[in-house]
Amino acid sequence: MSFSNKKVKVFISTTFLDNEERRKLVQDAVTTNEMIWHGMELFTAENRPAKEVCIRYAGEADLLIGVIAHRYGWIPDGDIISITEMEYDAAKKAGIDCLMFQLKGSKVDTEKDFDQDEE
Repeated sequence: MSFSNKKVKVFISTTFLDNEERRKLVQDAVTTNEMIWHGMELFTAENRPAKEVCIRYAGEADLLIGVIAHRYGWIPDGDIISITEMEYDAAKKAGIDCLMFQLKGSKVDTEKDFDQDEE
C-alpha cells in the first residue's frame, strides 16, 4: 500500500448499531493521520438506492477500513448479502486495499444479529 502526497480517501465500512463508538475512533485516527474519511454519516439525500451509494463510495476510496463486530447488517430486498459485505466486495473488485478488523470472539449469530423486522 503506497500513496503519493495526495490526500488519501478512506471509506469506513461497518454495521452501525454495534459500531457507533468504534466508527468515531476510526474516523479520528484517519483524520489525525491527515487522511479523509467517508462513511454513512456523510451521506446526503440521494435519488438512488442506499445500496448503490454505498457501493459507489466504497469503490472510489483509496482504502477501505472495515470493522466486523456483532451484527451482520442490512440485506436489501432481493439481495443475499449485507450492504457491509457489498462494500467490501466493491472495494476488492476495484483493487482497493482493505484493512479488516474483527472483534476478538465476535461471531455472527443469525438468530440474534440480523434485524428481525421487515425494515
